[in-house]
Amino acid sequence: MSLNHFQKRSQRFILSVDIGQVRDYTALTMIEPVDEEYHVGLIERLPLGTPYPVVVERIKALMTHEYYVGKTVLLADRTGVGVGVTDMMVAAGMVPIGITITGGQDIGQNIQDYTVPKRNLVMALTLAFQKKKLKIQKDLAFVDILKEEIQNFRYEITETGRESYNARSGTHDDLLLSLAIGVWYLESGYSESQIFL
Repeated sequence: MSLNHFQKRSQRFILSVDIGQVRDYTALTMIEPVDEEYHVGLIERLPLGTPYPVVVERIKALMTHEYYVGKTVLLADRTGVGVGVTDMMVAAGMVPIGITITGGQDIGQNIQDYTVPKRNLVMALTLAFQKKKLKIQKDLAFVDILKEEIQNFRYEITETGRESYNARSGTHDDLLLSLAIGVWYLESGYSESQIFL
């Protein structure tokens, strides 16, 4: 695994994971906060059908890599099947901070888990792009897929007046959501109380 995408100057990293398996991919992004910028040095999408134990092994390999160990906060999507997968991470010796994505309006916190409206995740990512805080290496694996996901992401107001944030039909938003989870966490101020493996 190459780490040349990071400048080796940070004392902390954010690894965020959007869990999927059958219809959605598991997506991982690693962010290095540098001053007021967020440098993205890893974008990864595991193949559809990847067994959850393999997903957990991959996450643990990143968390225990000599460059990241002790300096990385792990954020894991706990929506749907994510609950069981984050339990597997804990059993493997990791300390994930759970993020449950909701359609609601309010952010909730329970010890080190959060419920976050999808709207808040998308808005944090949108603002980071607009403020040019996100620095994504152009030669990363899956960067073109991330660009496609951003282009295919839609905001709508439904007939019942609810906001909807989703990928266009037949497309994915896994990398986008993984990145949004990390950016939201950094922008929210919650990252000041960090938990490392």
